[in-house]
Amino acid sequence: MVKRICQNCGKEFYIYPAWVKKGGGLFCSKICFVKFGIDNGRYEGKNNPNWGKHPSKETREKIGNANRGKKSPFNTQREIKCDFCGKKTIKTKYLIEKCSKHFCNAKCHSKYISKECKNGNINMAKFNRLHTQEEKDKISLKLKGNKHLLGHKRSKRTKIKDSLASKNKWKDPEFRQKILKVNKRRPTNPEKIFDDITPDNVRYVGNGQWWRQINSHSRNPDFKITNQNKVIEIYGDYWHRNDNPDNIIEEYKSVGLDCLVFWEHEVYKETDKVISKVKEFIK
Repeated sequence: MVKRICQNCGKEFYIYPAWVKKGGGLFCSKICFVKFGIDNGRYEGKNNPNWGKHPSKETREKIGNANRGKKSPFNTQREIKCDFCGKKTIKTKYLIEKCSKHFCNAKCHSKYISKECKNGNINMAKFNRLHTQEEKDKISLKLKGNKHLLGHKRSKRTKIKDSLASKNKWKDPEFRQKILKVNKRRPTNPEKIFDDITPDNVRYVGNGQWWRQINSHSRNPDFKITNQNKVIEIYGDYWHRNDNPDNIIEEYKSVGLDCLVFWEHEVYKETDKVISKVKEFIK
């Protein structure tokens, strides 16, 4: 046996003299052979000995059967303990070397930061600091041309497609209740004032309590008159500035409901007029 030194890791190893005569004996293992080739560009482009060659189906099956169940030498994932909860988690070798602390998920990370801040071990000013102009310019150059970020305008076709998908989802009562629960919708200020100045049989249902199917979509009015097929809508001056109240009145009428619409400024400034209109409407 002949003593040799690996050209990749520098480790001493022994090999048969016949292999040295054939040009072998340069590396202690296949792993070192492959790593040395990658580091020196031996396998890039046309330098790769398999450039332009495609293995047959039988060869691919043989390779698959031979490697099945074996760990790849290039798999850099390692098992490491979470610094907050102590659970075992998987991280790449790069992250293990780069980061001083390791966490199994974002929740553990945020809890650790919170705990350290309370103990005075971490200065939150470092986390909340503003970017310098140089950093801003670097971020701006990096994000330019990325169509998947905010600011990318959707086509008309995409807008219509997304709109139809949202409307179909909204038809599901469970989905509606889930969204309303998450958003925690409460009466707006005009709705609160209107609720205070109107009789008890004018019931607030704008939080998703009462729905009516109209054509291809569902409607949730702001107020419902108890034991009557009548509803009331409160239109915000800003959000409904381009809406025509006659349209929604006709929609409710098509399903046998009478509708009365008040504008936000009417509720604030013309209270007596609003009360008299409501009394006439609920007779």
